[in-house]
Amino acid sequence: MKNWIYTLTFLFCCISSQHAFTQTTQVGAAAVKKFVNTDGLQAAGIGVLIKEVDSENVIAEYQSGTNRIPASVTKLITTATATEILGDTFRFKTRLNYSGTITDSVLRGNIYLIGGGDPTFESDYFPHLPVFENMVNAVTNAGIKKIEGDIVGDASLFQRSGANGNWLMEDIGSYYGQTPAAFCFRDNLFMVTCKGNDSTGTAEVETILPRTNLLEIDNRMLVGNPVWWHIYGDTYAWKKIVRGRIPANKKTLIKIEMPDPALLVADSLRKTLDTYGICSGKTRSTIWSSERAPQGNYIYTHESEPLKEIIKQTNYHSVNLFAENLYLYLGSQNGEISNYDLAQAVVSKYWNSHGVPTTHIHQVDGSGLSMKNSINPTFLTNMLIYMKKKSPHANTFTASLPTAGKSGTVKSFLAGTLLSGKTFVKSGSMERVQNYSGYVVWNNKWYAFTIMVNNFDCTRTQLRTAITNLMVETFKAVGGPDAVVKKKTSAKTTAATKKK
Repeated sequence: MKNWIYTLTFLFCCISSQHAFTQTTQVGAAAVKKFVNTDGLQAAGIGVLIKEVDSENVIAEYQSGTNRIPASVTKLITTATATEILGDTFRFKTRLNYSGTITDSVLRGNIYLIGGGDPTFESDYFPHLPVFENMVNAVTNAGIKKIEGDIVGDASLFQRSGANGNWLMEDIGSYYGQTPAAFCFRDNLFMVTCKGNDSTGTAEVETILPRTNLLEIDNRMLVGNPVWWHIYGDTYAWKKIVRGRIPANKKTLIKIEMPDPALLVADSLRKTLDTYGICSGKTRSTIWSSERAPQGNYIYTHESEPLKEIIKQTNYHSVNLFAENLYLYLGSQNGEISNYDLAQAVVSKYWNSHGVPTTHIHQVDGSGLSMKNSINPTFLTNMLIYMKKKSPHANTFTASLPTAGKSGTVKSFLAGTLLSGKTFVKSGSMERVQNYSGYVVWNNKWYAFTIMVNNFDCTRTQLRTAITNLMVETFKAVGGPDAVVKKKTSAKTTAATKKK
């Protein structure tokens, strides 16, 4: 009996050892070794993990458990979590309601525009709809021809805290670092067109879109080179100082952050009401008060595009505002006024309860703009594997990633290689940071990968070339028909080039 037990134990150990060997065998080891020895990466922080999705076998690995600054690959966590919790058909809702009573077609109360966290309200990433006209029609249909109260923009779903305190000062209020808000409008940006006057040496402001009387620009722009500009002003101040230099006799577009989108939306509705002969009182927002719209008396609801379209724009174009609003909206799931701490708790709780531990990672925003984010390739790659193997929204999530060599922010990455058109990936870059995380489809199998490089000394072009070589050489080592077919194609292409 003991002999049988010893025999079975021995066989089990052999099988287990063989399984462990399979798990740790890395066909891409040579490519990784070559990569980490690239000139300019000697002092860099590098993390690499490539795994086959179904078996979860490791194909290539290097310091994958060590945290790095993730930059925009952070958006993968935000969009994946939002899709899982909210569902890919979820739509943000912006509601219109009123307080008081309606007597003889006169509303003796206020009209409230209630922000539901929608970052896409009149966004340039989606077709513009006649939202304000629809709202006016709803007001008319409610029997209102005159409003004795105010038009109020309610942005109380998110805590008023200004820009994320973990962002760099140079990023706050920039065209890519807009402050997220429960009520967004036109991507929270003014588009200001300026033109330099060669005869006076100064620049003139020609147009401001969206049109408003709220914004006051102290224009100190001059004509000259090099071209630069900077906007000064408090986060919620409507007066902005613009300094810099622009070319002469040429129109230059300058983007200025909206101080209070909820107030601008309320003001835009008031102006539209006026054009239809419905007069009202002043406009205001809840940003400086604890006021919240009363429940009931809803007269109109505007719905955003479905979440699957929003996360696609977020990941294709790396839209920071969309990611920040998605992140903060997750923090409002328990009915509380959302803030970054609540959002972080919701995200961590979800992944910890679904077998992808967040124990050693630190996510302080939704977009990856903060350099205080600290995430490792193991977490990102395992999360990608979960999304592909276990998520009911696997196809939606994969479709939100741009295709390397073809589209989005990775249009030039892996272009002309074996992996072009077969890699669905999010990039993340900032000063001395270059990361990629996503999927490769190779010989009808799916692979999840993350490559993170911080503090490199070479040029970004040289680094991207090295990462391309790492990816291509790794999957050549995996082998199979894909590699063979591409090799033949490459040979034909080379021959054709020589003939020319």
